[in-house]
Formats: sequence, C-alpha cells, structure tokens
Amino acid sequence: IVSPENAKPASFDVYRSLHNRAVIRHYGVVSEEIQYAEIKEFYQNALNAAPNDEYRAFTAKHLATLLTDAGELTEAETLLEKSIGQALSEDAEYSLKHALTQVWLKQLTVPYNEKLLLKLKDALW
Repeated sequence: IVSPENAKPASFDVYRSLHNRAVIRHYGVVSEEIQYAEIKEFYQNALNAAPNDEYRAFTAKHLATLLTDAGELTEAETLLEKSIGQALSEDAEYSLKHALTQVWLKQLTVPYNEKLLLKLKDALW
C-alpha cells in the first residue's frame, strides 16, 4: 500500500522528468529534429503534473519563453498573467513578471497601443 507521503515523491519525479524533457528539447542540442508542437506538449504535460504552484510557475515561465520565441504572444501573456495570480515566492513572481514584460515589449509596435504602454510603464516603474 502506498501512503500519500510515498506518493508525493513519485508525483514530483513524474513532473521533474516531464519538465526536464521539455527543457532539453527546447534549449538543448539533440540528434533528431524536434517539432515545436512536441516541445509545447512536454511543457503542457509538466504543467499538468506540477506538484504545486511554485513548480507550475517555473514550468510556465519556460513555456512562455517558448511561446514568445514562436510569436504566440497572446498565449504567453495569458499563461504568465494566470501564473502571477497564484501564491508564489517573491523570486518566482519577479521571474514571471520579467517574462511578461518581454512579451509586452515584443507586442509593442508603431503606432503604440496606449493600454500596452501603460502596462509597461506600471510594470517597469
């Protein structure tokens, strides 16, 4: 019989494995070509397996970076805003806000969107 105490590490191991697989495919040099959709799916699976909000935020930040690099700015923004709204450490919140600011900067084009400028101003000052 597996007690809840014994189940938690296995659950974390599953999360850690999924998260690390996504990061390796995202940032690493691998022998075979990895498709964007596959990397995104690994991140989504890791998000779903995260044992708590702090780990979920950690994976969300990496997924948001992937989305930002792929030009999926609206999806990245939504994910980051949702993650910031959860109870997090100060470091995690700062990291998510930094990633969100990067998304907003990529969205900034001429003519400038006044609402977006205000969001950036509030975030930076």
